[in-house]
Amino acid sequence: MLVVILPAEDMVVNSYYLRRNLIANEREALLAQLRQFCDEWEQLPTMAVPEPIQHAPLDPFLLSGFISSFQISIENVQATGLLANVWEVAGLKRNEVRIAGVLNWFLDPCESHGQKHKLCSSLLECISQNIRNETNIISMSQFPVSQNLCSKLGQARYRAVTEICPLGERESRVDIEINGECILLFIEVKIDAQQGESQLARYHNIAQIKSQGRPWGVIYLTPDGDLPEDAHALSNTISLSWGSVSDSLIQCGMSLKEGRISNEK
Repeated sequence: MLVVILPAEDMVVNSYYLRRNLIANEREALLAQLRQFCDEWEQLPTMAVPEPIQHAPLDPFLLSGFISSFQISIENVQATGLLANVWEVAGLKRNEVRIAGVLNWFLDPCESHGQKHKLCSSLLECISQNIRNETNIISMSQFPVSQNLCSKLGQARYRAVTEICPLGERESRVDIEINGECILLFIEVKIDAQQGESQLARYHNIAQIKSQGRPWGVIYLTPDGDLPEDAHALSNTISLSWGSVSDSLIQCGMSLKEGRISNEK
């Protein structure tokens, strides 16, 4: 077997020429790609340059007059009290107990708002609308929101109370209970707090026992209106968002306003 051993100088020379050939081949390939890019670039259609938009010069005197008149209009509206935020002044913020108390005031027919059952009926009508439109409402056919029930609220006696233990059990304190001749509702108010262990299941069982044959339901009131997964199988239990509650109160207020206007004509 013949073994040829090249001198070190020859190995260096061969390595040099090998690298030079590789660089030359890469250069030719790059030049070919560049030629192809330039050829295809020339074939692209030319795009029309849009003409610059001519803006009218700003008149400083007109702008100053507009700002002055706008400021006067804002001050006039502020003077009417329409921009006052009573909730901000009340300092409710995200306090669940305080906010539940305000909601209870709206829903109780004997409170000083003087609207009797109308606000509570509007909330039930809003729930009925959500049941027809939303798919995340569970056990929709069993929740008591029929038109017949809404009409009965105007004739029946009921009250709304906060922080109540329906069956005397301290570990099951309901935020709002609406209890009357024709209905029993539990409202669990949530803003930032998490649901307690089996909380809705306990409220569901308590409401079913306390209802004694009356229409009953449990409302889980949260910012997003989502019902926890462990409550999906509970009958007569729905989720509701704070936005829906706000819409029901606004709708009721608009109806009352329209009724007053029609009576004045």
